[in-house]
Amino acid sequence: MLALLLAAGALFMFIDDHGDYHADRREGRLTYMNQMHRPERVLHRIVHAHFTRLVGGLPPNEGRDILLGFLLRYYLTRIDKHREQRRRGGTAWDVFE
Repeated sequence: MLALLLAAGALFMFIDDHGDYHADRREGRLTYMNQMHRPERVLHRIVHAHFTRLVGGLPPNEGRDILLGFLLRYYLTRIDKHREQRRRGGTAWDVFE
């Protein structure tokens, strides 16, 4: 169970890293995602692999549903943030709605 919770935390970090991709590059911060040639494609593979692992490993209950729902929503909003920052610029702290 601990390994699955750590996997969920790692997924959260990958998603967050991707959302700040353009701001990090402009400010000279070196991260895993901003070294990738196609970060959105890489993140998609990471998310798919982690979701498969989490769905298969966590017991089916409301807690799992809440965790997976949160991670999915976070993933989708950070993809949007990544695209908006590519288009408009901004800082890592910007919120796009």
